[in-house]
Amino acid sequence: MIPMGTGPVISSNNRNLREIKPSDVFTRKTPRQYRSDVILPSEYHAYALCTEFAKEWFVNKFPEKFFTSIYVDGSYSFDEFRKFSDMSQLYRRTPPLLAIVPSIDMEHNRNWIDSSPEGLPGMLRRSRYEGVIFSDIRDNRGLHLALQMKSILMKFLYKMRVNTKGEQMDLANMIKFKHRAGFTESVDLTLDIHVPKQIIAQIAFDNAICMKENGEVIDNVSMLNYLNTYSRVPFLYKLRCATGNDEYFIKVPHCVAHIKSELPQVDEGDRVDMVSMNYGIEFGIEIEMSAPYCYTYYSQSEIKEYLNRPTMGIEDTLIQQHIVTELPREDENHWQMLTSTEYEVDDEDLKKPLEIDFDEFFHTTGDIGVLIDYTKSISVSPSVFMHLIMYNGGIELEYDIDWNTLKCVSKREITHNRTIIGIYVDMKYVNETIIYLEQLKTNPSRIV
Repeated sequence: MIPMGTGPVISSNNRNLREIKPSDVFTRKTPRQYRSDVILPSEYHAYALCTEFAKEWFVNKFPEKFFTSIYVDGSYSFDEFRKFSDMSQLYRRTPPLLAIVPSIDMEHNRNWIDSSPEGLPGMLRRSRYEGVIFSDIRDNRGLHLALQMKSILMKFLYKMRVNTKGEQMDLANMIKFKHRAGFTESVDLTLDIHVPKQIIAQIAFDNAICMKENGEVIDNVSMLNYLNTYSRVPFLYKLRCATGNDEYFIKVPHCVAHIKSELPQVDEGDRVDMVSMNYGIEFGIEIEMSAPYCYTYYSQSEIKEYLNRPTMGIEDTLIQQHIVTELPREDENHWQMLTSTEYEVDDEDLKKPLEIDFDEFFHTTGDIGVLIDYTKSISVSPSVFMHLIMYNGGIELEYDIDWNTLKCVSKREITHNRTIIGIYVDMKYVNETIIYLEQLKTNPSRIV
């Protein structure tokens, strides 16, 4: 007899034993496959974020309302009209003035670090999850969303104008001190990064969340609660200025902006007769900032209702495609855009003609209301100097307007909640009429 624990155990029925492999034990009855999709976010969104940061970084180091006017190159110049209650104030702006000129280096890739030499297949990482920001593994769902980051390089030129040589010297010295001119610095940021609509629509589809025909989620509050329940970073739902629609964003912490600044440069001003004025200062910086490179969506679903819609001839990936409502700078009359606004309606007003009462808006927008009232008082239609252009869902909206009541009705049904409106005016008529009305106030006589 062999004592227990002192030797091998010998079975008498070893003829019935068979050799097995680990795969035989752990074989699943229902094999699963992961499917990956790559979505490229908008590069313009990263450009806009960096520009906004550069503006705040520079302006916040000055006292509040230090500059009487701030203009960012690339925006609508007549957009400044909305900041004034009186249109004539626009012509009385005095220095110090500030203009910001941004430019992006499209060839920047951190010496090929921010690149994929094997192309898009290299982004479809299945061996391990890197940069996962959303993960829903309930009941073996296996829904994951990963974000891969890169960096962008932008240059900014700040152009300032002051009245005197003394103000120019003091402002240049202030910039050297407060903005660390000639040195570098790094700033830790938390960025609100846009999530493409296709990703949100596919996540909603994979979870049987109710959507409209165009893929928009109906109950955005429930959708936001679901995303934040299984996300590692906060999801937000807010207005996206580039499209004029409410869309989804993620708040990504610990992003970095590295700033290299130059020394400010000064000029000799403008010579007007015997007086020198309008002294300029130029200050340049370079910013390298974190930005989104691509999203990768992992799921086990064979149906990719919203992701498998190839664009630009690319079948292995989906590049973001959205409607950007860009109002023209001038209309068919070559009238310049005075201002733009947005009009939003509730869901129950969709699929109906749009009705807008412009009376209050025109009478609170500078001198427009005064000009309209004067034009109607002389039995002339305001259409002789003003024209509206409206877009809904990226498509121009035709309309009829009653200039007596200032009520506007579209000729077709609307499909989106938000309508973009551009107001165009004949500036020659506006300026001449304003001067004429001012003269009537100072000299009511018919003889001038």
